[in-house]
Amino acid sequence: MRFAGTEVAADSVAVGTDVLVRPGERVPLDGTVIAGHSAVDESLLTGEAAPMSKGKGDAVYGGTVNMGGSPLTVRTPLMKQHRKNTHLPCDLHRSSAV
Repeated sequence: MRFAGTEVAADSVAVGTDVLVRPGERVPLDGTVIAGHSAVDESLLTGEAAPMSKGKGDAVYGGTVNMGGSPLTVRTPLMKQHRKNTHLPCDLHRSSAV
């Protein structure tokens, strides 16, 4: 099943769900980039002013911002307790791996 464009609370996102993060949007949950390449502002977490380049296989963290480039598809972590931020809305895409 696909939930393209569906907005839900981050704490209700199922394990292994793919979340689309468009340029200018906040990453709603910690996860791993499975598609796309972009610069992500991690200054909220690291204090580093320069955005970090993120692509397939890179970790991203809830609360950071996709600063441009392209949309990122982020797969949520395998366990809910690994999530740090559970209050941001997100667009869902059910992973075929689940």
